[in-house]
Amino acid sequence: MRIAFAIHDARVGGGQDRYGLELVNGLAEHHDVSLFARSAQGLAPGVTFHQIDAPDRPAALRARVFGGRVNRHLASSEWDIVHTVGGALEGATVITAQYCHTAARAAERRWPSEFVSPFERGYRAINSIAAVRSERRAARHPKLRALIAVSRRTLGEWRDSYQAAPPMQAVIPNGVDCTRFKPGDGSERQALGDELSIPESGRILLLVGALVRKGVETALGALPLLHPQTYLVAVGAGPRSRVTTLAERLGIRDRVRVVLPAPDIERYFRAADVFLFPTRYEPFGMVIAEAWAAGLPVVAAETAGALEWATAGEDVLAVADPGDAAAFAAAAEQILNDSQTARRLSERGRALARQLSWERVIRETEALYERVVGS
Repeated sequence: MRIAFAIHDARVGGGQDRYGLELVNGLAEHHDVSLFARSAQGLAPGVTFHQIDAPDRPAALRARVFGGRVNRHLASSEWDIVHTVGGALEGATVITAQYCHTAARAAERRWPSEFVSPFERGYRAINSIAAVRSERRAARHPKLRALIAVSRRTLGEWRDSYQAAPPMQAVIPNGVDCTRFKPGDGSERQALGDELSIPESGRILLLVGALVRKGVETALGALPLLHPQTYLVAVGAGPRSRVTTLAERLGIRDRVRVVLPAPDIERYFRAADVFLFPTRYEPFGMVIAEAWAAGLPVVAAETAGALEWATAGEDVLAVADPGDAAAFAAAAEQILNDSQTARRLSERGRALARQLSWERVIRETEALYERVVGS
């Protein structure tokens, strides 16, 4: 098949970016794949890369410029499949819904963050409105033949928000690289402890991702309820000074470490004791799968789509309200104080992660392509 794949960026970091990179690399083993993106890293030799010049901000301009320029490229050739992510390209035959901005806006209103200033909230709202319009236009385009969503909830959000009703619809979860994310041997724990000034007796809670949306406020609120030798390591982009201010107000400043996004993120998973994910909105949550693969026990909000593949209490400890710091603290304490619970969550999480391979994502996507081409 001749496949055109359009995404703003394809690279190792991030959820959507990683999805695009893994998918085009896997598809290129058996198909003629062209990637249209602003940037890319780690591409397989078989992928033809077309760099698209488009601004990052404002979002409305990025969407218009990127989509228009990709469509001009596409018009010069014939394609069996034109695949995009979200609203990045109007006129695609296949869309993967990795996010729903309408649902995300609703979650922000339900669980507002004190870390977001009124100015930032207004700016985010404007960008969100632009993204919603792009998603709606892409979802309703007459060329759309198939909609992939990374969770059942996200598929429903696109149906309800945009009346997306293509003839073919599928739920295909994101994947995880179990050779990269795997349990550690103890050396990572000692090295990270030395690097972040965490004593050997300390217990590490890990949070990874965009700090505000992933719920760092809840994680901070849980920390004072735990043993004084419990530390929070938050790896991600966000308002670091405001995180520090809240930690000082809660009296836990010396127990919090905020780290910028790291290319070697797997070592943090191997060094931690519990993974916390009190996310406000999360269609899937690739970092949950990465924690499972690393054998790290997970406490996550039920808002995370990845939990659709898990059994609560067996593969993950689930919390109904992402803002309930006491519930997250209680779940973390259960893992830290009960080695049997920790071991069960670790073993079952690793088994579950093996089912969420990128090979599965590629195989199920190829099967959907065949249905589109044959229809």
